[in-house]
Amino acid sequence: EVLWSVATGGRVRSSPAVADGVVYVGSADGIVRALRLEDGSEVWSFRTEGHTLDSAAFGFDRRTVTGGPTVVGDRVLVGSRDARMYALDRATGRPLWAEDDSSSAWVIATPAVVDGRVIFGRSSSAKVQALSLVDGALLWEAAAGALVFSSATVAGGTAFLTTGGGALLALDAATGERRWSRRLDGPSWTTPALADGVLVVGTDAGTLLALEEAEAGQPRVAVFQDSTLFQASITARRGIDTRLARQLAARGHERLDRAGLVRFLEERTRDGAPSAVVMATDVIPPELLEPGPDTGPLRQYLERGGRIVWVGDPPRWALWDPEAQRFGLDIARAREVTDVDHAPWVSDARVHRPTPAGVAWGLEGWWIGPGGVDPTAVTTVLASDEEGRAAAWVKSFGGPPGSGWVWLPVATEERLWPAVARVAEAGILVAF
Repeated sequence: EVLWSVATGGRVRSSPAVADGVVYVGSADGIVRALRLEDGSEVWSFRTEGHTLDSAAFGFDRRTVTGGPTVVGDRVLVGSRDARMYALDRATGRPLWAEDDSSSAWVIATPAVVDGRVIFGRSSSAKVQALSLVDGALLWEAAAGALVFSSATVAGGTAFLTTGGGALLALDAATGERRWSRRLDGPSWTTPALADGVLVVGTDAGTLLALEEAEAGQPRVAVFQDSTLFQASITARRGIDTRLARQLAARGHERLDRAGLVRFLEERTRDGAPSAVVMATDVIPPELLEPGPDTGPLRQYLERGGRIVWVGDPPRWALWDPEAQRFGLDIARAREVTDVDHAPWVSDARVHRPTPAGVAWGLEGWWIGPGGVDPTAVTTVLASDEEGRAAAWVKSFGGPPGSGWVWLPVATEERLWPAVARVAEAGILVAF
């Protein structure tokens, strides 16, 4: 039985909020309405800036109020495709403040309000913001790396959102600092649902995922790049490390400099959280190898279950001599780090094809790269060359499956960098 109906000037895609006998809802006509639940009569209406805009002049919708309002105390918070977040007086609809970040990025999510912070994503701006509930002042802003249409779900001081880039983000609700991120199997526009410590999200892959949200040990994926090591780095001299790091950071990987790398490895060795680091700058800081390559912090991290993804030539085979101003070459040094004899390695081009294990890690197709090593010397062969040698591989150091040293020498092949990301994330952010 229909109790009442109210005609608006446009489509209604906004989820209504109901509080104390009043329904608050937006419409494609750019108007927010407060209606009595009993009979649908109007309490008040507020015309957003978008109501005055001609969407045709912009070439896209600048008018619709898509997101649902949030009612908190004496305020109604609602976003609009006019790129503003509004705080309205709950009783009268009078605007208390309107935040505009000078962009045209839609605010289409329902805002989450916690501890005086209004948290929401800004669609094409690829960022998440927190504003003061009192006056709309910007409290923090966090890069999301992709479109954000999801509303935030906040629990335990953490804001959870999904992105059109296929990531689930966990941000500190007080500071915006990223606590962790997890790759999904496709873009996601859904608001995470949280119950009994389980996050449920949907993706464009047609999948509904249930993920456990634990207090500690969250997966971490990072990329190491430090311009101060330019002279000693072959990938830096080729202009590779900064571009690769930028791509991975846009995907949600934490970006580490030298001090950050040391700290990251030490922290993951202590907490045992699943993690991986892509070494975009192909230099191992000496402090990670002291007192020796087989006992230092790097080896401890690998033994604890960490993963290092190496994309350049064999590690330490070319060491920079600052006095002689040249590289000293010794392929035997690579074995000190990886426990794998790299002597068979040659830099001449070979065709590489992924093994079934490599496909499970995210490798596909074929590519050209250097010769490989003895496949019996490694734990898992991810790709083989024309001679049957291991061209991409994993060497475990006693940690769980998938941990250890991963060699994927594709640094010079920019088209393969997405595969580097997939290999880093395999089994950590995405199931094998």
